[in-house]
Amino acid sequence: MWGPGREIAIADAKDKVVVDCETVRGAALPSISIGDTSVAEGNSGTTPLVFQLTLSKPVTWNVAVAYRTGDDTAKAGSDYAAAKGTISFAPGEATKTIEVQVNGDTVSESDETLTISLSGAVNATIADGSATGTITNDDHDWHRVNSDHAHPPEHERLQCVEGANWVCQYSKVPEPALDFQWTPQDGAFVGLLTPLGQWTCPSWFPSVICANANRVAQGTRSFEPVSNGTIREDLIITKSGNHEQMYDYWVGQHVCPWYQTL
Repeated sequence: MWGPGREIAIADAKDKVVVDCETVRGAALPSISIGDTSVAEGNSGTTPLVFQLTLSKPVTWNVAVAYRTGDDTAKAGSDYAAAKGTISFAPGEATKTIEVQVNGDTVSESDETLTISLSGAVNATIADGSATGTITNDDHDWHRVNSDHAHPPEHERLQCVEGANWVCQYSKVPEPALDFQWTPQDGAFVGLLTPLGQWTCPSWFPSVICANANRVAQGTRSFEPVSNGTIREDLIITKSGNHEQMYDYWVGQHVCPWYQTL
């Protein structure tokens, strides 16, 4: 039977064996690779970070390999659930997945990474045995200083939890050392993520906004407790390299920048 491993040729008295008889070898072993991946962390519960394993070719025998996660900037327990085990490929299979459960939160933080490594392949070799999983931050803290000259300057904060639905909490931050004004004003933005192809950048906007728009949420803004009124509002996030900036557009009125702090 042909297969992986060593084959033996047996001759009897009727066979003639010569010195240049060819060596009988089994089929070449396939190789296993694992690829990098990423996922948004979510706001609660857990979200799977899915790694894909690939065999270089399907074969007619079973293949197995062990895996184990490791910390990088993401830490097991608080950011994700550590995982280890063995993945098996049945005859004819060429792809498998490993899921690592990521813990959701609403804390604004940098993207975090973890690693996964393969070892101990059975009936195969390992071509690429390590990969990086990135947990992308989907919570943002935006700040600005209100420069309305009719009042003392105010430090305003907009804390946003992003997803298909956006929820942002507005507040004013006390800055006694800077003698900033602070009033107990709160508010909220609630809106939906809008595909960029369905959002029209107003012609009067600065060109940097229209050229670098990365994502847009459209919804309404409330101003509790000073008012029961709401306004239509677009939140536009621009991205240039690794730098992001938010523009708060009161539809039909004005647009102002906010700045991200992690």
